[in-house]
Amino acid sequence: MKRFVTEHLDTVGYPEKDREIILDALDRILGSASASEALDSAVAAYRAKFRINWRDIVALSKRAAGSTGMSEYTANLVFFLCLSRTALDYYRDYGLPEEIFWDGMRDLRYKNEECRLIKGVWGNFVPEWTVLFFRMELFGLGRLQFELTHYNGFYNKGEKYLRPVSNVIKAHIPRDGTPLSPEACDRSFERALEFFGGELGRYPAAMCNSWLLFPENRNMLRPGSNILAFMDRFDIVESGCYGDFEALQSLFDTDEKDPDRLPADSSFRRAYIAYLKRGGMPGWGKGVFFY
Repeated sequence: MKRFVTEHLDTVGYPEKDREIILDALDRILGSASASEALDSAVAAYRAKFRINWRDIVALSKRAAGSTGMSEYTANLVFFLCLSRTALDYYRDYGLPEEIFWDGMRDLRYKNEECRLIKGVWGNFVPEWTVLFFRMELFGLGRLQFELTHYNGFYNKGEKYLRPVSNVIKAHIPRDGTPLSPEACDRSFERALEFFGGELGRYPAAMCNSWLLFPENRNMLRPGSNILAFMDRFDIVESGCYGDFEALQSLFDTDEKDPDRLPADSSFRRAYIAYLKRGGMPGWGKGVFFY
């Protein structure tokens, strides 16, 4: 198990310090009879049923964390890394290229970075999201991630239309540290159409629901921004504000809610802080486009 986890960390490109901390946490779990038993139970449960419930994983992970004195977020990450060996078998059984498997597993690295920045520990605090890659409901396809879902409304453009029964490709934007360039997004949307194309029906379409599509962003971004270019792909059909400031985590990499204490190290962050100080609330937008 440790050998595969080490290969996983190397393949996905975890920084050396992250590797050391994660492998040390794995050693601590393997060195504890109670924690090791919980890990073995999680692996066995996933082998028996690939649509495993994330709550089952977290319950076992929490038991291992309690036995070793580590953060449950760290234990979550170690458990997912260990489960990834079985996940690779599932991807192979379904005839999916290993490239898609590894693109999905990179999200573990992204979420580890977010956990370190926001929670102050190495790990994973969003297991309900991560498990979607293990259940093959969410896929990494280059710069973006995608799932197949139903369109939750009505949308017409010319003679093309979407209804609540229409299948659409839903895009997600991982925090991977690379530019959200139009070229990279083009390639991802093309790969998604190829991947899901047979299930999309008469009018293939993509949608996205994200803070990146909040219409107010247009007043805070400079011309030529990659975020603006991403917004311009879509017709923004709905938008609104969140009821709290939790969404700021995605932009500011912190749990901080006080605008005076948010990091202001980019023009977008500074503009967003000014917007918040004027009484604005973090917001979202829902966009759709036909291929």
